[in-house]
Amino acid sequence: MDAPLRPFAFAHLVALGIVGAVTAACAFGVRSGPRAAATIRGILAVTLPLALLLLMILDARAGVSWRSYAPLQLCDVAVPLAVVALLTRHPLAFELTYAWSIAGTLPALLTPDVAEGFPHWRWLLYFAQHGGLVVAAGTLVAMGIRPRAWTPLRALLWLNVVALGIGAVDWVSGANFMYLRQKPGTATPLDWFGPWPLYIVTCEWIALAVFCVACAPLRLFRPERLSD
Repeated sequence: MDAPLRPFAFAHLVALGIVGAVTAACAFGVRSGPRAAATIRGILAVTLPLALLLLMILDARAGVSWRSYAPLQLCDVAVPLAVVALLTRHPLAFELTYAWSIAGTLPALLTPDVAEGFPHWRWLLYFAQHGGLVVAAGTLVAMGIRPRAWTPLRALLWLNVVALGIGAVDWVSGANFMYLRQKPGTATPLDWFGPWPLYIVTCEWIALAVFCVACAPLRLFRPERLSD
């Protein structure tokens, strides 16, 4: 049997190192020429939804309730946005991919919400999906794409729009997508922010602050308009 996940154990640290190395490699690759950039963008655009779809299929076959595997967590919603951003470089798709990856996906990599450890398929696909979002965001930045003015507020506004829709699904079905009804079962930074619903309100302000911090250096360092 696979051992349970142990945060910051050897396998976890290796996975984080691989995500960082792949991000750096893709960032270097997209700057080496249009053909390499198109290839890397295409590979990422296929890999991200494939990892998410495969995780859903295997969870369904394992008898897991749809309330756990339906693609309604924030990192799941970010996958199609990342695909659109990679293929079209659409400004809003990039902004949401970048901001949500920094504020949501990166913490999910540091404190994984997955019980199984390496080499369980759920562990592998979890890091493939979440790590792939970080790689996609880094790749888009390396291509010279930059946030526009008011990106943090737009990212927060769309985050709340998504949360309202997913919250309605939670209320009707009794699910806990985006952890709007309760905190995840594993230790996460949400444990620091108090009980429900205080941790949700706290996360709103923290998300806005993280969006601002993440976007500020990109706006100052070679800001440029998106172009084909």
